[in-house]
Amino acid sequence: MPKIKRDLDLIRRILLQTEASDSTSLTAADFKNLCSNEDNLYYNIHMMYQAGLIDAVDIRRYDNVFPQYQIKCLSNSGCEYLDTIRNGFVWRKTKASLKPVGGTASIEVVQEIARKILIKHLETH
Repeated sequence: MPKIKRDLDLIRRILLQTEASDSTSLTAADFKNLCSNEDNLYYNIHMMYQAGLIDAVDIRRYDNVFPQYQIKCLSNSGCEYLDTIRNGFVWRKTKASLKPVGGTASIEVVQEIARKILIKHLETH
């Protein structure tokens, strides 16, 4: 079984795709183009739900290992997070800043690092 863990790149791509969608009933099946491992999709969508990044309904079946959600839209927190990490330059710099600590951190820490990078980038342009 492949290792299941929070994937910040996948979360960012799910947020971008959700925002771009006209649907208010997205499920993991709608994101299969982003990740070939279905359990990893379920897990990361669950992480997004727990972090308050999405407005979603639990559609879990008893035979699934991970909870499943029907995503209605991004929450206000999801919009704020995505607006902070949307820019490719800011995202690459944010990920580079995380490398010394293993390449990952809490959503709040990632957002704070990205916010500082974004502000600095805006001040110089």
